Order: sequence, then C-alpha cells, then structure tokens
Amino acid sequence: MKSAIAAALIAAVWLAPVLAASPARAEPTQLNLDWRVFLKAPAQETFDKVYADVKACTDHDACIHPSRPTIQDADQLTMLMAQNNAMAVRLALASYALLSDNSTAYDDVLPSYGPFIRAFPHQFLKLAHDEGMPDDAVAAAAAATPDHMNDDYTKQLKELTARRAALRSVKDKDLVTARDLCLNSIDHMIAALTPPQSSTKKPAPKPRATKQKA
Repeated sequence: MKSAIAAALIAAVWLAPVLAASPARAEPTQLNLDWRVFLKAPAQETFDKVYADVKACTDHDACIHPSRPTIQDADQLTMLMAQNNAMAVRLALASYALLSDNSTAYDDVLPSYGPFIRAFPHQFLKLAHDEGMPDDAVAAAAAATPDHMNDDYTKQLKELTARRAALRSVKDKDLVTARDLCLNSIDHMIAALTPPQSSTKKPAPKPRATKQKA
C-alpha cells in the first residue's frame, strides 16, 4: 500500500508542471458578421472591420451561419465592384468560401469582377492570390459575363476580348499560372460563343420534270 501511495505522489510531482503548462482550450468566438457595416458606408474603417471578421470566419470557422452574406448583400457588393471599388473586390475575393455557401449570391458575384479585371488585371490576380482564392475559381470569374449579356453575343465577345487583352499584360512570375488559366478559360468561352444557326429554311429544290416516253 505504501509503495502504491509513493508511486502516485511521484507521478503527481512529474505531471504537475506539464499540466500547468497546458493552456485550457477556449471555445471559438462566434462572430455575428454584419456586411452592412461596409456596404452602407464603404470606407477604409468599415472595410477593416468587416474584412477582419471575414478572415476570422474563413480562417477559424468562427462565423454564425445566419451572418453569412445574403443575396441582398451580394447585390450591394456587386454594385460597388462595378465601380471598380478595390475594397469591395478584395472583400469579395476574401469571402469566396462564405459566398460559395449560397449559390445564388455566388452566381451574382462571380461575373462582377469583369470591370476590375479590365482596368486592373495585375491587382486582380494579386488580390486573388493573396486571399487564397482557388485558381479554378479565379479562372471562372475571368470568363463569367453578367446575365444582361446572355443573349448578346457581340457584347460578350467584346467584353471577353477586352479582359483577355488586359490579362496578357500581366508578367509577374508569381501570377502567370493564374493568368494562363484565366486566358485559357476566356478562350474556351469565346470559342463557345458561336452565333446561333439561322432559323431561315432553305427553299426546297424544285422537282425535275420527267420526260414522258413516246
């Protein structure tokens, strides 16, 4: 009995420093991400607040589900993106994982990078790289056109050709892989944009007159 007690005391002495050095596991902070803080007043201060919350949500899964971006949030975000607002574009890129949880919101945002790609192709690829957006998603964004162009092949071709020309100007060796994927995606889309076949039917050939035997 004495030997068992002695062994227990020795074990306690050895384990005490280890247990003291092991920090207690804290429960992850649950953030109620409010996108409207930035969307209603787009400025550096409001961007910094929402961006920090987005990173906490995506990097540490600390976001409460109802606070993920809604369709209304995505609509307001795309309006800012159309104005080449770099903060809105960066917020959209950083929020890729959150947006992809809502297919409608994701589909609204994906074609909205176009104006920024045309104006700032290097900055677009650099931000996408820094925010860790998957290359296939970046390539999809580069080739996506907005819904209002769906039935206008001329506008789509003009838009995609302009994006392709802009992206070809990017020479940064750290970005060429993403650039080439974007160019390949755009080229595939351009190749698919063949004008629909004309519905006008060709006149049926006239029947040949047959000679009657005498």
